[in-house]
Amino acid sequence: MCRPFRAIAALVLLLLSASLAAQSNSDLAAIRAAAHPITGLSSDYDALMNAIDDKRVVFLGEATHGTAEFQEERARISERLINERDFRAVVVEGDFRDIARLNDFVLGRGSDRDVVSAFGDVTGFPLWMWRNAQFAAFVLWLRQYNASVAAELRVRLIGMDLQNPISSVDALIDYLARTDPAAAARARQRYGCFDPYRDDMLQYGYASPGTPAGVCRQPAIDEFNEMSARYAAGLADDALFDALQDARVVMNGETYYRVIASRTMSSWIVRDQHFLDTLDAIRSRYAAKIAVWTHNTHTGDARATQGVEPNVSQFARERWPGETFLAGFSTYAGTVVAAHEWDGEGRLQPLLPAQSRSDAALLHAAIPANFYLLTSDPVLQPVLGAARLQRAVGVVYLPETELQSHYFMAVIASEFDAVIHIDITRGVDTLLPTFAARHRAVGH
Repeated sequence: MCRPFRAIAALVLLLLSASLAAQSNSDLAAIRAAAHPITGLSSDYDALMNAIDDKRVVFLGEATHGTAEFQEERARISERLINERDFRAVVVEGDFRDIARLNDFVLGRGSDRDVVSAFGDVTGFPLWMWRNAQFAAFVLWLRQYNASVAAELRVRLIGMDLQNPISSVDALIDYLARTDPAAAARARQRYGCFDPYRDDMLQYGYASPGTPAGVCRQPAIDEFNEMSARYAAGLADDALFDALQDARVVMNGETYYRVIASRTMSSWIVRDQHFLDTLDAIRSRYAAKIAVWTHNTHTGDARATQGVEPNVSQFARERWPGETFLAGFSTYAGTVVAAHEWDGEGRLQPLLPAQSRSDAALLHAAIPANFYLLTSDPVLQPVLGAARLQRAVGVVYLPETELQSHYFMAVIASEFDAVIHIDITRGVDTLLPTFAARHRAVGH
């Protein structure tokens, strides 16, 4: 979910926006010359696939969390990465346990007989971010693909977020209860300190303000270390890997909620470092090429932005130089599903036309249609190498304060390897009864 930008950053934006370079005819001509149209044909992303080449970690962003076309185009690209580049994992900005049930479904495991039931653990705010018809269609495609290939070629769907550590507490104890009752007893004792905060982990952070380490810190580390030793001992299967990831979620989730309250460090960096560690673990476990679905503020290299803290794509470029490809998304106007406040109801609402001095407005002025750019194209360097406003809409959208709430400065040429512009977009379709009825049959 997109981190709100601090008031000082908003003030900087207002001061700097007046100095942004105006759109020139030469800029528009350069974009038109370098653009690759998106028309719905299977060949649309040929140039993008060639640019990705043999990269092993491909980030696919979104300018908002509630746009249908971003989900659809990420699915189209991911399907080609799977079919043509042997990608074996799709990792999304969703909580690990929320997505684990969907992973069972796409792998043909578990008891869910239809796709809507498989979303049964996706129940928290923001409900629409993953529980929507566009993502469900991709989940169905993954299940059907996996049914057609050998077991070793199946593609996993994994959530990399840590905002629901209590679900991982329960899953880890359940796993140990089945495999090692003594270890389960130790985990229950260690994790018992979380019990008063099961319904609101944020209160855990506020329970000991100013304390460098909360009461659950060392127990969470101890459990992670024990699970790591168990995993390293060999005979590790998917269930043990998932249990180790649960222990990682609890350990890092404890830190995340504590630092939100204490503000002793950045909760954003804690979360994005956890993203990176999760990707690293998946690479090691499955020797997999990975497609990563997350917001532009995580997909774009933070070093090319002002107001976005160091993030997972920056960390990935640093850890795996030459192996990472970053594709951001842009839209000019349309509709979006978002809430007006945290924990509020997601509603379809108009997305204002992009600010006149933003990158989205520049792309719209050049070509009021759908296309993408490869930022390494020499003709684009003078254009995309300039700082412009960039819009980021997370789960909350505040059109009345849009410039201050949703824009930051960025240099696209350094931020992304590709920019995919969908000019007029629509909000995601929630999982409605009609969708459920259409796909209720076994295996769909």
